[in-house]
Amino acid sequence: MYETLAVLALFTISYSLVSEKIEQSWVSGPIIFCAFGVAVGPRGFNLLPLAADSATIKSLAELTLALILFTDAANTNQAALKKNMKIPVRLLLVGLPLTILFGFLTGTVLFDSMPWFEIIILAVILAPTDAALGKPVITNSNVPLRYRERLNIESGLNDGICVPVLIIFLELATEPSDERSLAGMVLSQFIREICIGGLAGVALVAVAILNRSWPEN
Repeated sequence: MYETLAVLALFTISYSLVSEKIEQSWVSGPIIFCAFGVAVGPRGFNLLPLAADSATIKSLAELTLALILFTDAANTNQAALKKNMKIPVRLLLVGLPLTILFGFLTGTVLFDSMPWFEIIILAVILAPTDAALGKPVITNSNVPLRYRERLNIESGLNDGICVPVLIIFLELATEPSDERSLAGMVLSQFIREICIGGLAGVALVAVAILNRSWPEN
């Protein structure tokens, strides 16, 4: 595990040294990291044990996503956000569910032999705007600010909507359940993902406010 983390840390540090030049080119950071993962993984030179069920890789992926979303939230232009909030709300509450539904209907036509649980999983995975892949657009000053902020908000919040749905259908696909256990699963995911996450966010904001208002010695 430590060898894997050391190699990943070394690559990350090396990338950070040339990241500014890379951002000015047509190659994006996620593409480079994906290429590195393929090169050192079992489909490449097999230098690192990057198994799909590896707890280290899972934790690293979750940490990476959290850092990306936190960075996007920290760089949000509050003034532009207040002026352009209606469009992100429509994208999240109308556009995202319709995209998932359209993906599911398309999947039933293209993959008629695939179980419907798996088609929904595929639709939920493909529907959200990826925050990392969309970063070159969001940080591009040539794109109007209102569009960048709308995409930034939508790409930052869609994971919070899709992940609980994805987890529920993943569990249903692997362990078929009756209606009672399904209701319990939905309630459990709602409590863990929405309530606990919301409380954690409020707590962090409260700590930040107290820290700013604390008198300096």
